[in-house]
Amino acid sequence: MRSRALGWAFTAALSLAVLGLTAAAVFADHIDRTEEGLSDGPLNQLPLALPEGDDAEIRLVLVISGGTVYAARVTAVDPESQDRFAGLSKLPYIGHLFSDTYDAGDFKPESRIGAAYIRGSALMVDLGPGAGRSPAEAATGDDIGAEERAAMWRRLGELGEGRGGKKARTIESPESMPGAAAPKVLAVVNGEFKYPLDADEFYRANATSGAPPPIGPEALRALFDKPAGVAYLRKDEVVVLIPPTIFKD
Repeated sequence: MRSRALGWAFTAALSLAVLGLTAAAVFADHIDRTEEGLSDGPLNQLPLALPEGDDAEIRLVLVISGGTVYAARVTAVDPESQDRFAGLSKLPYIGHLFSDTYDAGDFKPESRIGAAYIRGSALMVDLGPGAGRSPAEAATGDDIGAEERAAMWRRLGELGEGRGGKKARTIESPESMPGAAAPKVLAVVNGEFKYPLDADEFYRANATSGAPPPIGPEALRALFDKPAGVAYLRKDEVVVLIPPTIFKD
C-alpha cells in the first residue's frame, strides 16, 4: 500500500513538473513586451539592439536578389520570442501549442546566402553570390551624387508604400541556391526576438521600372555602408541574424 502511495506521489510530482515546464514554455513565447522595451501589440518599426550599445529603429526593409530589388515599409510586425523550449512541440496532445523555433543547426555555413547592412532607419539584405562583400566592393558603377541619392531614397519610400511597384508574394531565389524554394518570409532575428515579414508585404522594382532614378542593385548597394548581419536560407524563408542574438553564426 505504501509503495502504491509513493508511486502516486511520484507520478503527481512528475506531472506537476511537466506542467510547470509547459507553462514556462508558453509564457516564454508570450512575455511582457513592455519589460523588454517593446510596445504591446504589432510594431511599426524593428527596434534592433546593435553591438557597442547602438540602437536602430528600422522602418524600411530592402532586399536585393538577382537583378530584382524588393522594398517593404514596416507596418504591423508581431515579435516572436525564440528563447523557449522548442523540443516540447513534439509532445502529444499539447505539442501544437508550441510553434516551430530556430536552433543553431539552422544556421550552417552552407545555408548562408547573403549579408545585411543598415543605414539610418533602413535595413538592406543582399542575397546571392556577390553578397558578403562590402557595399563599396559590391557596387560596380560610379558613386551617385547627393541629389540622385536623395531622390532614390524618396522613391524607395514610395515603393515600400506600394506606389510604383508590383507586389511580390515570394522573393526570388538567390542564384547561389539553385532549386531552392522561393522564400515567402523574411525574418529578422535580434536578441531573442524574431521579426517576421511576409514576402507579399514587399513590392518589386528593377533597373527599368517606374520613374527615374532607376533602382538597380548596384545603385542600391552604394547607399549602404554599415555591415549588420548574415542571411541564411531556412526552408522557404530568409532569416537574417543581426548580433547580438541567442544563435551563433
